[in-house]
Amino acid sequence: MAGGGAGSPRFASYRVLLVSGSLRLSGSSSWILALQGALRRVGCPVSHIVLGDPGEVAIPPDYSVIYTGRARSHPLLRISRLLQLHKLFPAWFASRSDQVINQRVAKALASLGWQDRLDLVVKDFTCDVPSYFRQQPVLAVIHQTLSATWQQNSRLRDRAAAGYRLAAVSSAVADDAHQLGLSVSDVLYNPLDVAGIRRLAAAYTPVGDYIVYVGKLDRSKGVFELLEAYAESGLQLQLWYVGRGREQAQLEQRAVALGVAHRVQFVGFQANPYPYMEQAQLLVLPSKSEAMGYVCLEAAVLGTPFLVSAYPGALEFFQPSALVAIEPQATFTRRLAQGLVERVSQPVEPALRDGVLSLLEPEAVALSYLKLVPELAANR
Repeated sequence: MAGGGAGSPRFASYRVLLVSGSLRLSGSSSWILALQGALRRVGCPVSHIVLGDPGEVAIPPDYSVIYTGRARSHPLLRISRLLQLHKLFPAWFASRSDQVINQRVAKALASLGWQDRLDLVVKDFTCDVPSYFRQQPVLAVIHQTLSATWQQNSRLRDRAAAGYRLAAVSSAVADDAHQLGLSVSDVLYNPLDVAGIRRLAAAYTPVGDYIVYVGKLDRSKGVFELLEAYAESGLQLQLWYVGRGREQAQLEQRAVALGVAHRVQFVGFQANPYPYMEQAQLLVLPSKSEAMGYVCLEAAVLGTPFLVSAYPGALEFFQPSALVAIEPQATFTRRLAQGLVERVSQPVEPALRDGVLSLLEPEAVALSYLKLVPELAANR
């Protein structure tokens, strides 16, 4: 049984396909792999098609993951790009790319024996899937506050126009989508594999006393505000950035200008960042726009104190004591610096709201997805 796992025989006849555009160190990759594991736990056959090439994320060896490769790897399309035909004839190139991926998806499903039926197809809202799935029971899951980039990002509007059933990973994300006129039918939280996270955290032990940020080094994530706040705080604990991104060189330059370069480390990409999170004195998430603040939820199960911006919806998961008010923005850095000092000098238990971990329990999340199968079947 492709991609199956031990669990209830109740779901043994289901076929659930997960579809992603790539697997890289990101929240969406963590979500879809955790969901795959959760579905396996309840005994549901599940497979995963990646519309691209293998990435840097480690895949459990017993997971069913099939890579189609990128459409442009097809000889005709590769030559067309070299000749710049994709710019001269964009509609033809898009249509031919779609055909190539459709053929590869069909071949992948045939290898599973699933070519005749799929009961549920789950994808991230932003993932562009080929026309093969237009007649399939697709659930597109929103992982971001869309309003932040809705007007300037035509791709988001194109994804909404596809007409798939929509779900969101938090009530705040669902409310945000509703305000844009989107019909979000379900709130389906991301699964949190507590045992798996703790197991990975025990893989090795970083040496040092430090505050940690884990994620993309991008201005939108508040990494510069964190650096400014750290410098203002006067703390002698080091600040470690775990991750990579286009802003790293500017961050390094700013650390020099602030006189704290000797206390700031850029650890780089880590396929397993959990040991860094577990050993940290404090984890900080300074982003002003998040769907869940997942990295703080992971820190909580590792017993690591955290400090998080009070982005819309943060109170859905975190106690007020862990939040730094965003408004007024002119003094956000000062409040963040004060929060760093307070949380380091007065360590407290991770501040999750009551009942949050039960909402994110993998089997419960898997069941919430599978409950949609009969409804989707009835609507086909």
